[in-house]
Amino acid sequence: MANKVEREINISREIVKRRLKELLNRDNSLCIVVRGDWGVGKTSLWKEFAKEELNRTKYVYISLFGKKSINDIKDEIMLQLYSYKRVLKPLGEILKNIKVEPAIHSIGNLLSLLVKQESTLKDVIICFDEFERKSTELRPEEILGLISFLKENSNCKLVLIMNEEEIKKENSKYNDYKEKVVDYEIRFNPSVEENLKIVFDSNKHITNSMSEEAKRSFEKVVKRLKITNIRLLTRMLNAYSDFSFIDERFPDLTDEVGYIKEEIYERIFASVYLAAKYNWHEDFANQLSAVVKKINEQNFNAIKKKVNEQEKLDISSNLVDEDDAIMTIEEFLAIKGFLEPLFTLEDYVYYINDYLRYGIITDDIKSYISSLIEKRLKAHQNETVASQFRELLNKLRFNYTEPIDRVVEDIKKFLTDEKVKLLEVIPLMSFIGDLLFLHEFTKDDFFSNLARDIFKQYLEKVCHEHHKQVLDYEWNEDIKYHLRFMEPYYKEIVAELMSILEQRIKEAKNAILSELDCEKIKGIMENIIKQSGWGYKEENILNSLDKEFIKNCLEKSPEFVKYSIDLCGKFAQSFKNFLITFKEAVEELDIEPQRKEYLTKRLLIHDRTPT
Repeated sequence: MANKVEREINISREIVKRRLKELLNRDNSLCIVVRGDWGVGKTSLWKEFAKEELNRTKYVYISLFGKKSINDIKDEIMLQLYSYKRVLKPLGEILKNIKVEPAIHSIGNLLSLLVKQESTLKDVIICFDEFERKSTELRPEEILGLISFLKENSNCKLVLIMNEEEIKKENSKYNDYKEKVVDYEIRFNPSVEENLKIVFDSNKHITNSMSEEAKRSFEKVVKRLKITNIRLLTRMLNAYSDFSFIDERFPDLTDEVGYIKEEIYERIFASVYLAAKYNWHEDFANQLSAVVKKINEQNFNAIKKKVNEQEKLDISSNLVDEDDAIMTIEEFLAIKGFLEPLFTLEDYVYYINDYLRYGIITDDIKSYISSLIEKRLKAHQNETVASQFRELLNKLRFNYTEPIDRVVEDIKKFLTDEKVKLLEVIPLMSFIGDLLFLHEFTKDDFFSNLARDIFKQYLEKVCHEHHKQVLDYEWNEDIKYHLRFMEPYYKEIVAELMSILEQRIKEAKNAILSELDCEKIKGIMENIIKQSGWGYKEENILNSLDKEFIKNCLEKSPEFVKYSIDLCGKFAQSFKNFLITFKEAVEELDIEPQRKEYLTKRLLIHDRTPT
C-alpha cells in the first residue's frame, strides 16, 4: 500500500475571518485557537477582523508577551474593559456596593468579585495573543485555567493566537489541558502569493520605486523558498532600499540584459533571508561556509531522493548555538540555486557579510557590486559579438542565397571591428581554427595573416608579462594539441605557428632555469618523492636541466645525490631525460672510482633506454 501524502492546503485570511465571525456570533461560550507558523500574520489578521466585526465595549485584546503572572493578565483585562466602556470611576465608587475582602493586593484580584457582582464580563470576547512569548514563570496551564474560569462563569468567548508547536516544546502537558478548554482550532496557512501581496501593498513607499527586475527577483526567491513569514519578507524588502543604487546606476539593464540585474538581486534577497532566519548577521560568510561544508560531507544524491519525505538537515555548528538551526532538504535545494554562485564568488560573500553585520552600505560595497554588474554586462556584449560571428560563418557555409564575395567582405569588416571582443570570449585556438578555416575556404591571405598575427601577439604578451606561465601551466600543451589536430588541414601555417610556440617555450624554460639553484631543485625532488606525484612544471624543469648544472649539484650536495637516485629509481620513465643527463654528468664527475662505479651501477638498474 502506498504511503499517504500529507496534503498542504492554503487557508486564507478571508476564510479564517469568515470562520471566526460564524463562531463568535454564537450564543454559547467557547474557546477558539488560531494557530499558524511564526510571522505569517496571525496578529494582523485578528486586528483586521476585530476592527471590522467587533464592538469595542465587549472586546479585549491581551498580548501575553513577557507576562509573568495571572494577576498581570487580570489587571490588563479589567483596565481595558472599563476603559472601553467609558465607565471607569474612582475606585471608591466602584467598591461602594461591593463587600471587599481585606487582602486585595491588585486591581486584577477584583475580577472574581466583578464576575459575581456585575454583568461586566458577560459575553465579552477576549483575545490572548503571543501565547508562546509569555514569561517562563507563567505556565500554559495557568492561562488555560483562567480561560476555563472565564468560559464557565461569564459566558466569555476566548480566542488564543499561537504557534502551537512552540508551546508543545515547552510543556508536554499542554495537550492534556487544551482538550478540556479548547472547542475549535483554526489553522491559518496563507499562500505565499497572499502574504507577498500584503507585504508589497503595505510597503508601497519601497515597491513603487522598484524596477521590474528587482520585483521579479524578489518574487522568484520568495516563491521558490515558499516564504510566508511577513517579518522575514519585510526584512528582505527593506534590503532593496539599501541596494536600490543598482537600479539608479543601471537603469538600462532591462529586456535581454535584465537577467544580470535580476541575478544580483536574487543573491542579495536570499542572503538577507538566510541571515534573518538563522541569525547569521554577525558571521554570515563563515556560517554559510560551515553549512556548505556540512552539506558536502553528506551523500547528496541520497539527500535529493528524500525531498518528498520532508526530512531535515541539521545546519547548526560550533558557530551557531541554536536549537532551531534546522533547514529542510527542500529549502536547501531551493536556496542552493540562488547561493551556489556565492560559493565561488568569495569577494561577494565577504562584502555581503559586511552589510549584514554592520547594516550599512559602504562605498566599497557599492563599487564591488557595480563592477560585478559591469563585468557581466561586458561578458554579455562579447557573447553577443561571438554569436554574430557564428552567424556569419554559418551564412558562408550553409546559406547559398547570398554570394560568397559579399559574405566574405562582411566577415572581414566584422573581424576588423570586433577582433578584440572576439578574443575575450572565444578561446584562442578555437578562434584561430575559425580563421584557418576561412583561409582554406576563401584562399584569402587576410585570414591566415590575421591568425598568424594574433598567435604571435598572444605568445609575446604572455612571455613578456608572465614568462613562467608558459612552463608552469598546461595551456601550451593544449595549444600543441590543437595545432596538431589542425595540421592535416593547414599544414604550412600550422608548422609556422608550432615553430613560434616551441621557440617561446624554449625562451620561457631558459628564463626559469636561469633562476634555479641546487636548493630549489632538491626541494622539487623531495616533494615528488614524498608525495609520489608531480605536475607538468616539475617534470619539465627536471627533464630540462643541463649536464653542467647537475654536475655542480652533485659536487656540492650529498642530498642531491640521494634524491636523484631515489627519483630515478621510482619514476625513471617520467624523468627519462633527467636520467640520461644525470648519467652523463656522473661520467664526467671527478670522484673516486668506487663511488663512480656505485652510481653507474645504480643508474644502469633504472636506465631502460638503449645505449
